[in-house]
Amino acid sequence: MLREGSIINYETHEFIYNKENEMELLVVKDRGVTTIGTVFHEKIHGLDYYMFSDYTGNSNLRELQENVPFHYWTEFHAEYQTYMYLIKANGLSDTPQKAADELREKIQNVYSGLKVYLDDLLDISIRQYGRYIALQECYPELPIHKAKFYPNESFMDIYIFLRKHRTFNSIMEDMSEWDRLLAATEQS
Repeated sequence: MLREGSIINYETHEFIYNKENEMELLVVKDRGVTTIGTVFHEKIHGLDYYMFSDYTGNSNLRELQENVPFHYWTEFHAEYQTYMYLIKANGLSDTPQKAADELREKIQNVYSGLKVYLDDLLDISIRQYGRYIALQECYPELPIHKAKFYPNESFMDIYIFLRKHRTFNSIMEDMSEWDRLLAATEQS
């Protein structure tokens, strides 16, 4: 059991527990990360987990965070919502096509490495899919499907699924399908 004031580092962010089973975000600014983007992204996670808690009737945050399919979906959702917000608030620093190419390159860098870990590939791909879907929604002249955006066909299925499941209610309706799609990546 964590005590009040305990600090936990979840790889890229740090959290402080202020009371039993409640969290406050402690933003740790890193290169390439904006404070407003981080706060917005983490707020989306907080809202997603709050709704997930309400939906499941489980108020144990740690148990909810261990639900792998929901974890991947909330990463997609937070990236999608944050990127959408940042594009609308600030615009792009480059052309939409160049931004789209950079997202594709991030995925390619992971799956072209010597050692590819499925968890890393899923995490990077799902996050970039969230960003690309937001980008394509803001700039409809971009193609819905980006060439060389999918390490294999199971990832294309994930992308297509996520395009249709951008809201909490839609993912809850099809969580078993989402779980099946994630499992299919292990067999590819």
